[in-house]
Amino acid sequence: MRTAILAVLGVLLATLLVGGFVVMLARPNSESTPVESARTISALPEANDELIETDFTVLSYHITNCGSCHGNFGEQHIKSQLAAMNDITLLRVVREMTEGQGQAPLSDAAELGALVAFHRSVQNDRPFLTISSATNGLNGEITPGFSLTLINALGQESAAVVTGNQWSSTSPDAVRFVASSRQGTTIIFKRP
Repeated sequence: MRTAILAVLGVLLATLLVGGFVVMLARPNSESTPVESARTISALPEANDELIETDFTVLSYHITNCGSCHGNFGEQHIKSQLAAMNDITLLRVVREMTEGQGQAPLSDAAELGALVAFHRSVQNDRPFLTISSATNGLNGEITPGFSLTLINALGQESAAVVTGNQWSSTSPDAVRFVASSRQGTTIIFKRP
């Protein structure tokens, strides 16, 4: 059992530590409309964090299976309790909650790891961002209240369309992602 948890944690950490060069810049989410023209920047911004590349809809899962007790986006989680748990303990608790109260067990290590990463973002008051491939661009999930800008390797940026906790972009070659809130929080993510 402990070996399985350590293996899951290892996969999660490897996923979070390996990255490419993708940059997205976030702007305050005014009307969820994309920027009409791309602007070129001279250098790619340094990334603060890595986004999670997955087809698992982490935020939608949390809303459906956990939101009634913990708030749709984790508002009711007690941050000091999350902070007191190491990643292995948090992974165990998340797995037990999906099997118990959530009544939606997850057996996939990457999905459980993505839920742990979401809990860490709640604990640290940081945006949570996932990316998945679409047939004509990119899409994923983002913590509501943030806008998102994508930057490709040439430094050209374009805004993603953000609606609720979902985002999409027709720019498939982004290497950095910048999430920004109206309160001034800006986090730069890089693509794994």
